[in-house]
Amino acid sequence: MALLYAYGELEEDKQKEFTQHLKDCAKCQAIVQTCALTTAALPEKPAPAFHLQPTRKGIMDYIAPMLNFKRLVPVGATVLLVSFLVIAVYKYGTHNAVADYFGDNMYAELTNIEYEIDELFADFETL
Repeated sequence: MALLYAYGELEEDKQKEFTQHLKDCAKCQAIVQTCALTTAALPEKPAPAFHLQPTRKGIMDYIAPMLNFKRLVPVGATVLLVSFLVIAVYKYGTHNAVADYFGDNMYAELTNIEYEIDELFADFETL
């Protein structure tokens, strides 16, 4: 805290507290005096100019110009259409219509139909 006080970096309320403390503390007095002597011995020199170096471009610097409304609408519509087509083919394109009609016991149903057809033909043969 003594260094902050010596360089004038303390907040106003803490500076008042530390000023009271400084009257009684020989160690803090020595630190503040050393900082004052060191600062006085340094030649006055202006602060160096600060120049920002150009930064490397991130991925968003390349993507952001492409993300405008005129481009997003057709791309979004295309993605939606392709998604619906994929879902439709997956859900409905892989089913067998006969299996959907007869359910899980398709073999038993087909056997019953075959038996009924055989009986009809047997009735016609007897006529």
